[in-house]
Order: sequence, then C-alpha cells, then structure tokens
Amino acid sequence: MKICFIGAGSVVFTRNLLKDLSLFSEFKDLEVALMDIDPERLEVAKRIAEETKATKRLNWDVKGYLEMKDAIKSSSYIINTVRIGGKEATYIYIWILIYLKNMD
Repeated sequence: MKICFIGAGSVVFTRNLLKDLSLFSEFKDLEVALMDIDPERLEVAKRIAEETKATKRLNWDVKGYLEMKDAIKSSSYIINTVRIGGKEATYIYIWILIYLKNMD
C-alpha cells in the first residue's frame, strides 16, 4: 500500500499523521511518499518519517518527491497537508485574530 502526503513540509502535521499510522498493524508495511515543493522542508519530513520507521520498527519505504505527479502515481491514498499561503498567511491570520480580540 502506498500513502502519499502532499505538502509534507508541514512537518508537525506530517509527523503527527505518521505517528498515528504507526499505531495500526495495517500500516506496518507501507510505501510513504512525501511530496513538497521546498527541498529543505522535504528533507526534514523524510528524516521524521525515517525516525518514526526506526523507532516503531516498521517496514516503510520512505521516498521524497518534489513533483506531485511522481508522488501520487499508484498511491492508494493521498493526504493533502498543504498550508495555503505558507507561513506568511499564518502570521496574517494570527494578526487578524489579535486585532479582532483587541476590538472588544
């Protein structure tokens, strides 16, 4: 079985999902396809997946992809973890929340 994570560079979310998958015997043997457009964040995600694999003694084949077309090919499941707008969008969202809270 192959599970693909699009936007795997959102490493906190990806890490938590991988840990959740590791809890189920159905996912002991798995191809984990990690895709992100940022090569550095992709490498971090791959290290996290490899650490989870080693810690939980799983038979995972972890692969990283910069192109979505290659990552999703023959995937059983595709999980979208893309954060639209990147960090900047998150900062703006937090700023708006603080602004609205202070309007009271």
